[in-house]
Amino acid sequence: ASPVSISSSDVTSTSAVISWDPPPDEYQNGLIISYTIIVTEEEMGESGTTNTYTTSETTFSLINLESYRTYEIIISASTTIGSGPYSDIFTLTTAESPPSVAPSNFKASIVTSTSVTLTWDPLPIDDQNGVILYYAIDVTVQETKEQFQLTSNTTSLEVTDLPPFRTF
Repeated sequence: ASPVSISSSDVTSTSAVISWDPPPDEYQNGLIISYTIIVTEEEMGESGTTNTYTTSETTFSLINLESYRTYEIIISASTTIGSGPYSDIFTLTTAESPPSVAPSNFKASIVTSTSVTLTWDPLPIDDQNGVILYYAIDVTVQETKEQFQLTSNTTSLEVTDLPPFRTF
């Protein structure tokens, strides 16, 4: 039989602790000497990178995980004779973290002397590290050093009522 009751704890954006119970005594077929853990990162609904770990404990710390990613984990128990069957798939999703990169291809197009349209490219999926709630644009008026922040939940923003003849 396979390990049972797989669970996770202390899940962060880059690590997690997984734990499990050994197979029931009557199905162990000998002294369990190790567990094999296979961790597969899901990439857009398909299997991606797979890592295999071995431990003699019933807990294991996964490190160097990617932010806001889903991992499928299976575990088998081994005796001196060999490995048993793998567990059912346990799914783990890491926590969100700030995006890895800034938006690119930022452009400002003058509409009138007091308005401008700002546009930028969305962040690549692999660099989002979570759900993008909004974009923040920090603005400084060069002549007065006044600063303010604009936000947008899309990749463009029309800014109106700007003071004319200023550099931003």
